[in-house]
Amino acid sequence: MSPLKLYLLCPQWGFEEMDIELFLHKVKEDGYDGVDMVVPFEKKQRNRLRQLLEAYDLKIVSHQHQATGQNIIDFCHSYNYFLNLSAEVTPLRINSHSGKDYFSLYEQLKVLDTAAEFENNTGYEVVHETHRGRMLNSPGTAKELFDVRSDFQITADLSHWVCVTESYL
Repeated sequence: MSPLKLYLLCPQWGFEEMDIELFLHKVKEDGYDGVDMVVPFEKKQRNRLRQLLEAYDLKIVSHQHQATGQNIIDFCHSYNYFLNLSAEVTPLRINSHSGKDYFSLYEQLKVLDTAAEFENNTGYEVVHETHRGRMLNSPGTAKELFDVRSDFQITADLSHWVCVTESYL
């Protein structure tokens, strides 16, 4: 068993409008080991981010939240595209807002299969965030998925479960 590695990451959330170099400089100056953020869509900006992460010796957990599609095939194609885009900055792992809350169990499993295939092909770990509007939007839907398949990992942002289960959504 390998020793536990703990990294202190600064989320970019709330600092999206700040110049990326200024943000990363501040992150490093404040003693963080890295950042938690969405990777830019534009190739030139992704290359700049990768160079700056290396220059500041910072780690990254990248995010996938952009996948779309009119049907599950289109969605999974888009999902795979954005997972690959997220991997371009050599992340520790990819945090994914996976699927949609209205997907059937079959469709949710297709999303998990797409992530598993990506992991097998690239070696990058995908963790699925518990998030409103997504396939792990509540404890009940998460239980259904874990009952069928328990071999995936989650990012437990449990505040979203509280919002969903303690409201009339």
